[in-house]
Amino acid sequence: MSDFKSALEGIDMKDVLASTVHDVKNSLGMISTQIEEVTLDLRDTNPELADKLSRIQMESSRINVGLSHMLGVYRIDNKLLHPTLDEVLVLDVLEDAAMRYASTLEHQKIRVEIKCEDEDETWVMDSNLVDHVLANIMTNAIRYTRDWIGLTSQVIDNELRITIDDNGDGYPDALINCMDPEASLRMKTSSSGLGIYFASGIAHLHHNPETGKDGRIELVNKPEGGARFTLWLP
Repeated sequence: MSDFKSALEGIDMKDVLASTVHDVKNSLGMISTQIEEVTLDLRDTNPELADKLSRIQMESSRINVGLSHMLGVYRIDNKLLHPTLDEVLVLDVLEDAAMRYASTLEHQKIRVEIKCEDEDETWVMDSNLVDHVLANIMTNAIRYTRDWIGLTSQVIDNELRITIDDNGDGYPDALINCMDPEASLRMKTSSSGLGIYFASGIAHLHHNPETGKDGRIELVNKPEGGARFTLWLP
């Protein structure tokens, strides 16, 4: 028993939890993919069942994204997450974010518009990490929009601005208040706030040494209605 206790004392439970979250996340990803495949098979023969499966797949994706955030926040806080920067086509990044949920968008009759100021624009970023951020925002937009989501990009003052808009009821005040610089604890202890904290952390990992600027995010409710998420990359 003493040997067992000694072994336990040498284990960092944070690392154990991180490893467990990683395994569960991968399993959920596989389940979500298989549900999507079945949904596509049933689209023509049983559209009602396909619609139900599509919603289940969406919720599975939300759980998977949430677990990714938990793992990502752990890595950010422990300085274990380092971006792999490469020059990528911005249009590809936006299209990948939309295509991830193509089946769900079709079943829920949500129209998606993608607009790039310059369709040949490239930018240096970690496209994998940015994809995780956009996946989270797309998941929420799909859940709360009425029938439209817009993804846009443009370069303003030597910074890349990526926005995701919807025409739902907008962000709740509590979530917008999470953007307060002193609210990091509140951000990390609520499910929605955790995603925003993760997105903010990923943005800050994108640093331009020439300008001294870090990436950042913004949440606003538009005057005409709907929410807007903005990711700035230096």
